[in-house]
Amino acid sequence: MHHIIDKISLLLLCILFSMATPLWAEGDAPHIFRLLILDSQMGHPYDEVRLAMLKRLQKFGYRRSQNLQVNIFSADNDIVKGVRILQRESKRDYDVIFVGGTVATMAARQPLDGGRVPVVFGSPTDPVGIGVIKDFMTPPESNFTGVCYPVRYCNSDFFSLLSTNMRSKIVHTRLRSIAQWIGLHI
Repeated sequence: MHHIIDKISLLLLCILFSMATPLWAEGDAPHIFRLLILDSQMGHPYDEVRLAMLKRLQKFGYRRSQNLQVNIFSADNDIVKGVRILQRESKRDYDVIFVGGTVATMAARQPLDGGRVPVVFGSPTDPVGIGVIKDFMTPPESNFTGVCYPVRYCNSDFFSLLSTNMRSKIVHTRLRSIAQWIGLHI
């Protein structure tokens, strides 16, 4: 879990640092960076990832009520609700949008793809199947980047336990790209 938070935080930091270095010039008021967070739902694991990410940003000088404004929303595991939130909020002047989880990433695709605001996804199950990235080997072609859910291929015996019927269902779902990514070739 910590390596995911580190990667997400690093992506957000790179985006924020690329927008303004230093954070503010002498004599100027600090720039307030605006971060929109849409989580798939409230609760575990989204709360932990979000809080750890904000804590990490604070370590690098981004502090709420000083130079970082954060607006947090939940899609309540409802893609349509997530789309509505993002359509409404994308009219505001955000510097970065973070979408946490599969539902939030799916909701973000249509209203935000190709926009001017960078979108960082965290922990969607299959960003390739969702269509926010082309594959895991190609740099992002759009304004989406992030870290997918950490599926580890530990033991091929696990997959041998799956019935032939179950393997067929995996192949014919949108999760096929994730199956290939973890080394499952059916």
